[in-house]
Amino acid sequence: AAAAGAKVEGAEPSAIAALAEEAAELAEVTVAMALERRLPGFLVAEREAERHYVLPERVVPAARMASLREGFDKFADLAEEEAFKRQERLHWLLLGGLANVLRGHALSLRGLNRFVDSALAWTRVSNALAEAIPGSELLSIVACEALMAKLLSCHLDFRKAGRELMRRSLLACHGAYSGGWRVWRQFHEQAFAPSVVRGAAELWAETRRSLGLPADDGGDEDSPEPLAVAAGAKGQA
Repeated sequence: AAAAGAKVEGAEPSAIAALAEEAAELAEVTVAMALERRLPGFLVAEREAERHYVLPERVVPAARMASLREGFDKFADLAEEEAFKRQERLHWLLLGGLANVLRGHALSLRGLNRFVDSALAWTRVSNALAEAIPGSELLSIVACEALMAKLLSCHLDFRKAGRELMRRSLLACHGAYSGGWRVWRQFHEQAFAPSVVRGAAELWAETRRSLGLPADDGGDEDSPEPLAVAAGAKGQA
C-alpha cells in the first residue's frame, strides 16, 4: 500500500522499490516471529494435516532461522537441521497468504537492473507459492521469472549458478501442465537464449530420470510432442 501511494505521488522507482522491500521484510519477520511464539503450544487438530506438515521436535528461534537460511551459520546437529526443514516449510506456507506483498517487491525491481535482488525476490515468491499452491499456473510463471532474473545476474550461467532455479522452473511447469521440457519450451522459449533452452532440455532429462518419471512424459528431445496445452494458459506474473 505504501509503495502504491508513493507511485501515485510520483516517487522515483528506486524509492518505490525500497518501500516494497520494507513491506516484504516485515511480512517475513511477522511470520517468523509468529512461528517462534506459537509453535511451542501448537497442537495439530487433524491427523491428515500432520501427513503434509510434520511439526518440528523443537522450535528454532526466528533469528537463528534467518541466519541458517542465509548461510551465515551451520546446523549444530542433525536434529536442528531437521527442525529447520520442518519449520521452514511452515514459514513459507504462512507467507503464501502474503505472497502479493512479496510479489510487489519483486515487481518493483523491474527496470532497475538489480538482477541479484530481483532473483532473490522472485525466489521468495516462488518459495511461498510452492507451499501454498503447488502445481499452479501462477507458481510456474513466478518460477520462470526467478530463473530469468537469476540468469541475468550471472551472465546466463545456467550450468552452475542458475541450475537450481532452472530445475525448479522446469518442475513447476511440469507440475502445472505436465509435458516436461517440451511444454516449458512452448511457454518460455522466447524469453531465453537458444543455449539456455538446450541446457534446459539436458537438465530435464537428468531430472526426469532422477525422479523416475516415465520417458514419454515429455522432455527428451527424441520424445513425442505432448498433447496440446490448454489455450490461454500462458500469462504474465
